[in-house]
Amino acid sequence: MIDTANKELVGKRIREFRENNHWSREDMANKLQTTVPNLGHVERGTQMPTLLQLQLLVSLSNISYGFWLHG
Repeated sequence: MIDTANKELVGKRIREFRENNHWSREDMANKLQTTVPNLGHVERGTQMPTLLQLQLLVSLSNISYGFWLHG
């Protein structure tokens, strides 16, 4: 089970990555093949990204799964 603090950390990293790339929520949602509301849940830490979303993040960022999930 993923604890709330970890979900919030994952969401914060995703939001920072999006903002550092100057992408809107809509841009990022499209890149992660999801909806803007779903991305909002992930960025707020109320929901974890799906495996597909994590795979797309790794591909977009060239940053390992470990960073996105554990730091």
